[in-house]
Amino acid sequence: FLYKPIEPFLLRSKVNVFLELNQHRAQLVESGRAMREAHQRLNRLLEAVGEGVIGINAEGLITLVNRSACELLGTSNAILQNCDAAATLGLLPLGSAGSPWAHAIEKGIFRDEDGVLLRADAPSFPAEYSISTVDGGSNHKPSFVMVFKDISERKAAAARLRHQAENDFLTGLANRLAFERHLQSLLTRTEREGDVGFALLYLDLDGCKPINDQYGH
Repeated sequence: FLYKPIEPFLLRSKVNVFLELNQHRAQLVESGRAMREAHQRLNRLLEAVGEGVIGINAEGLITLVNRSACELLGTSNAILQNCDAAATLGLLPLGSAGSPWAHAIEKGIFRDEDGVLLRADAPSFPAEYSISTVDGGSNHKPSFVMVFKDISERKAAAARLRHQAENDFLTGLANRLAFERHLQSLLTRTEREGDVGFALLYLDLDGCKPINDQYGH
């Protein structure tokens, strides 16, 4: 409030204060709007990513889950929130030696290109995943971000290619390549462990050549 008689200096001071307050208020409103828009963009980005993304706090509890993660794990966001990440995913507990979390803390990131994760509606599935640390600041433990994807189709395709390379197309029996690989594996194991023996049999089928000549190989 201003009381008459109004001094010009006091009036200018009051007006400047109100202008500054109004400017700060406008800046706060704009900052809040920008933060909301950034948060919305981040959520849209997370929902659009094909890989599963999970945020995990320093206590090892799940705090963020995107849609793909829920689909891959066969459960919902509401159920996953605040669950123990290691138990939910089938990994070694946070804090245990040799765990993915320990490797991530040591190196900043841990990758497993041939891992296995649990599903809520199935025993497990083959997965490729990485765990990265997020700096918790001074005197704070780091939190984690995990990104993963199902590699069932990739492993099935690799198994089909391996079967085609090592098995006869007509009979499905192991071919010479598979035999030589298996034999080499046994020889290497015998040389390494010493007390492991194996038998190698040579079989000759009488009259096999005329059958091949007449009916084909």
